[in-house]
Amino acid sequence: FQERTKIECKSDLDFNGSKLGPDCSTAIFRIFQEALTNIARHAEATKVSISIKRINGKLEIQISDNGKGIKEDDIYSPNSLGLIGMRERIRPFNGELKLYTPENGGTTLSVTLPFNTHQEPYKSI
Repeated sequence: FQERTKIECKSDLDFNGSKLGPDCSTAIFRIFQEALTNIARHAEATKVSISIKRINGKLEIQISDNGKGIKEDDIYSPNSLGLIGMRERIRPFNGELKLYTPENGGTTLSVTLPFNTHQEPYKSI
């Protein structure tokens, strides 16, 4: 991503070697993919910071950029298909997605998942 977009990337990955189930791993990968695509297309950012940590039985993921931010109306817009897709991806794992623009600019996407995600998501009959 950094080579292709010339956006400086920093990461802090520390979840103690814990393993995720294949469905959860795929959901997290797709969320990262969509978030980074949105940053490259819309944010006008020069820096991205990524963090994945296991804290108090939860997996906490944060993706922050220093771009122009996101309008609050766009966060829940029915036209924001990427954000809708991210929310749908974490729903089976009882995850939570938050997006906000800090006062100093940019956008921060935060995903929190209970760390029993090695199990398959609940499927209704």
